[in-house]
Amino acid sequence: MNWNDSNQVEELEAYLALLAVPGVGPTTLVKLVARFKSARSVLEQSLSTLNGTPGVSRPVASEIASSTDLDQARILSNKINGLGWKIVLDREGSYPAPLLELPNRPPVIFYQGEIEESDFQAIAVVGTRQATEEGRAFADTLSFDLAQAGVTVVSGMARGIDQAAHKGALRGAGRTLAVLGSSLDYRFNPSVRKTLDRIIESGAVMSELPPESPPLPENFPRRNRIISGLSQGVVVIEAGLKSGALLTARDALDQNREIFATPGFPTRRLSRG
Repeated sequence: MNWNDSNQVEELEAYLALLAVPGVGPTTLVKLVARFKSARSVLEQSLSTLNGTPGVSRPVASEIASSTDLDQARILSNKINGLGWKIVLDREGSYPAPLLELPNRPPVIFYQGEIEESDFQAIAVVGTRQATEEGRAFADTLSFDLAQAGVTVVSGMARGIDQAAHKGALRGAGRTLAVLGSSLDYRFNPSVRKTLDRIIESGAVMSELPPESPPLPENFPRRNRIISGLSQGVVVIEAGLKSGALLTARDALDQNREIFATPGFPTRRLSRG
């Protein structure tokens, strides 16, 4: 978005204000904006109008109707501007096209780096944090080969398979997108920060979470739907039965994406997924 365009800034502030309302998640916000044509217009609706909106409960409608104070949203908007983050709203032409297919798409994406149209021909490479040496090596090699072939590699920057995938793509001098389960300003350790800085130079680091959002467990299922949503297919490398990578695969199924799984030794715990 253009920070010099007052209309765009006001719309961002309205998005931020609505996302701060209890009970308003991505799906509800997408429905509201589609019905009333803008987030700003949503905030201008009466309680009776909001109560008549399909998919919006009476308690949520009441919360929205009482959320007329944009001061906190303006403070947050100014902070984001000061951090130098780039922002794209789902109503803008530069929004990643594959995500528009998702009913629960992130209404706002914060990112650093560049998101290019070529990135929409992407493959996600995901797997367990407790990866074996062989698993990490394969993730690195596969991502290297994908990068060499001009395919963007998407992953979640978690330790284990995810980080190996990003590093393989970087080693292949290709593009990679890292989707975080925290905000962009989270204090990562120096090694992770170094990798993120390299990704920003060769792709983008992105999140739907506002500043000062830590990597809480509930953030990762939300992150996973973006990883699969950005991709044409998802490759799962090593996953236990309760691995988050399987949640990404489930999202991929719901989104009509292709799913691939690398073979593993039958008795290994990390092959069960």
